[in-house]
Parts: sequence; C-alpha cells; structure tokens
Amino acid sequence: MDVGAGAAGQRIAMSDQAYIITTGRNGQLDKLKSATVDDIVDAARSGRDIVVHLHGGLVDEAAGLRTAHRLTQDYLDAGASPVFVVWQSGLLEVLRHNLDEIFREDVFKRMLKLVLQFSVGKLWQEPGMRAAGSLSVPDGVRVNSELARRAAGGEPFAETERPPNLTEVADAERQELEFAVESDPALVADLEQILTARHPETVAEGARGIVVRREGSSATLMDPAVLDELDTRTGGERGVLATLGLARKCGQVLVRVISRCRAQTDHGIYPTVVEELLRAFYLANAGGAVWSAMKKETLDTFDFAEDRFGRLLLDGLSSALVTGARPRITLVGHSTGAVYINHLLAEVARGRTEGYRSWPDEARFQVVFLAPACTYEHFAMVLDKGESLISDLRVFTMDDATEVADRLVGPFYPRSLLYFISGVLERGLDGGSAWVPLLGMARYRDDAYAGMAALAAGRSYLTPERVVLSPSPDGSPPGRRTGARSHTSFDEDPLVLESIATVIRGN
Repeated sequence: MDVGAGAAGQRIAMSDQAYIITTGRNGQLDKLKSATVDDIVDAARSGRDIVVHLHGGLVDEAAGLRTAHRLTQDYLDAGASPVFVVWQSGLLEVLRHNLDEIFREDVFKRMLKLVLQFSVGKLWQEPGMRAAGSLSVPDGVRVNSELARRAAGGEPFAETERPPNLTEVADAERQELEFAVESDPALVADLEQILTARHPETVAEGARGIVVRREGSSATLMDPAVLDELDTRTGGERGVLATLGLARKCGQVLVRVISRCRAQTDHGIYPTVVEELLRAFYLANAGGAVWSAMKKETLDTFDFAEDRFGRLLLDGLSSALVTGARPRITLVGHSTGAVYINHLLAEVARGRTEGYRSWPDEARFQVVFLAPACTYEHFAMVLDKGESLISDLRVFTMDDATEVADRLVGPFYPRSLLYFISGVLERGLDGGSAWVPLLGMARYRDDAYAGMAALAAGRSYLTPERVVLSPSPDGSPPGRRTGARSHTSFDEDPLVLESIATVIRGN
C-alpha cells in the first residue's frame, strides 16, 4: 500500500488505480484516511472502468481495510480501478454480546417457554377442538426436552408443521396464555427484580456514535420504553399491574406468531416465537437501533453537505460523464452494501429528474448484489424511478437450505443473519417494527409467494438470468458460479470473485 502526501501524510491510496474511502458518521468523508474523490473522478474521466465495492454491516473498519487489500488485485486483474468504501457499524458487537445476554435472562427463558408452549398447542389443534375455546398444549417436560435440543445444534419443535386449516388465536386462547404468565411465580419474581433494579436510562455508543445498548434496569436488556410501559404505577399496585402488562404483551406475541404462520411468513415455529419476543420486548438491544442507524447512514451520505462522500462521488462522476467519458461502472454491494446501492441509484434518478445533477441517459451501472439485505419494498421503489440506470444486475445469494443452515447468531436462533434481519430488525413502511421480506432470501422466489403484492415488482425483475443461487451446480457458465455457504463468505469465495470479474468485463 502506498501512502499519499496529503492530509499530514495520512491520505491512503493502495496503488495508482485503487482507492480506499473511509466514512464516518452520516457518511461523512474521513479526509485523513481516504483517497481523494478527485483521484477517482480523474480515473473515470480518463475512461478507466471503475468498480465501487460496499461491504456489509458486520464489518468493522479494520476488517473493511483487510477486505480492500485482499480484493484489490482481483478487481485490477478484471480491468477496473476499485473504490472501496469502508465504514463500521456496531452490529456484530450487538449480535455477539447483547443477544447472548438476552437469551440467558431468566425472564426471557420463561416467556419463551410459555409462548412456545401455547404456539405449538395452537399448531397441534384439531378442528374439533376449536369449539372448546382452550388449547391442549405440550407439557413442561416436553417443552424443556425440545429446548434442550439446541445444545446439540437441534431446533425445538422442528418437526411441527403449519397445518393448512390454522385459525387465528381466539380471545379465550390468548387469555389462557396470559393467565399462565400471571400465575407463574418465578416469572412474577423475575419481573419484580427487574423493576426494583430500574435506574435512569443509560446509553452505550459504539462505532461513530451509533447506540448499541440501552439500559433501563440493571437486571435486564428489555427496552427502556417497554419497562416504562410495564412500570406505570408505584407502591403496592405496581407488581400486579406490571404482571398484567407483561401477560398482555405475551398474549400479543402469541397472536402475531400464529398470524405469521397463517400468512406463511413464519420462519418455523421456534425461530418465529424468538423473533416476536425480541421485537416485543428487546428490539433496541437486539440490534434494531443499530440496524436502523446503519440504513440511515447509507442514505445520509447523499445529503447536500460538503463532506458527504456519496454526494461528492456522484457530483464528481457527473462532471466526468458530461465531458463524454464513458467508463463502465460496476457497483458491488454485500449485505447492507445493497441498501447503499439502492440509495445511490435513487439519488442519481432524483438528481436527473429534478435537474440538480446531470447524468447522461447512456451512462448506466452494472450492479452486483451479494446476499443483499435490502427489502423487496425498497428495491421496488428504486426500480420505479431508476430501473433505466441499470444495464445489468446479478444477485448472488444462498439457496434456502444453505441459508437456513448458516447459523450466524448461534444455537439459540437457528437461522441466518438475513432471517434475523427480516424477522426482528426490519421496519415496515410506517416505521414500526414488522416482519419484512429481504431480496437476498431465496425462499421468496418460491411459487408459494407469487401472490404477495409486496414481492411482485422484485420477483418480476429478478428473472432466473439475474439470480445465482449458491452453491451453484457443477458446470455452471462463467459469471454464474458460486460456492459460498455462509453470509460472510461471498466476498471471499473464489467462484464468486471469478463471476464478479466476468460481470466487470461486461460478459
């Protein structure tokens, strides 16, 4: 790596044709650590092909730099000048630490057991049993036995299937769970301990000021807002009212779990119960705050501010393109990097429509998504405004069986990172916590989801020619080869890198 002369000798350029860009909060360009945007623009103006690589949200700055150095020669050999945008998120910190603590909390374990017990009982319900207004649930011994399967890598109640005639949770069934919560002395004691240990909310910040932890009690990582909701009174009434509030929220979790099963948006009964409990009680500390902040930063980098890298890059490329330069520009986005690319395409389309940035019609992007963590809704909105900006799109992601087997979070949650984001961290169009399908989840390409309106635009655009499921079959043609079997391995897999090089060359 060569070190340039500017910015007190700290501006970094990896070679005459490769560049590292480090951004801070809100996508601000870190001028001390970054190559200049002018260098990138000069490369475009000279007609050199360019590949912009955007890493995923689990990568800190040091890992981002290692990725840049590892991939530099691959991109240069493909005939393009690489630009690596490096940031750090804090998401991995949450997944490694906060989730482990949450799953070990006694109050979480007791709620998980009860909600899982009643959810499975609902799936087991025979048509003739519904009129009784109660559920025949598996006993505590059976539930404990199923939960113990996790220690050996198993999944509780994995064999329990969604019945075709599943009905919504009746009020009497929900109330039965709520009564079980209210009547559990250990759970009541856990809640009292949590409320007794309450203190003013404390906030811990991770990378670049992103909140990675909120505490309202020293005895739990429940969201402080949830604790405020439960702890509405003081004195002798507090315990009773708090327990009733906890029971009602558990009843709401049961309703949401079964509603998702009916809509075929569940991720299996055990993972779905985990997801809905985390959303109801622990969303901020389960990664929701970090995920929202990360996504916002991929948008903020295009704001009208003098130090925002995304805006500076597009302004510079525009100045090169209007002179007649036509470099082939390839955008590679891994995981959250796909969200960044969506915002980039939307910003180019908006600038051209509103007239504040010139962009020739024939200047288009080749786009490569690696296990994209963007939502179908967001991608559809980008297509609506900027489909004409894409000359070619290739999506590399795992087939569903491989996706399910990629247990990035650990034994307590037996699904992949994309499943976790979809089921826990994402938000709906109204800004509220919601299950949301992601573009990189192969399951939503199945015929079972053909009638889901939210998927229509994405499914129509993502033809088989544009999607490569991993691992690819032996004998797959160039540009359609992949051997990646984990979310983090797509930018390391030799077959994927070979395929990206094929795309970069325009083949």
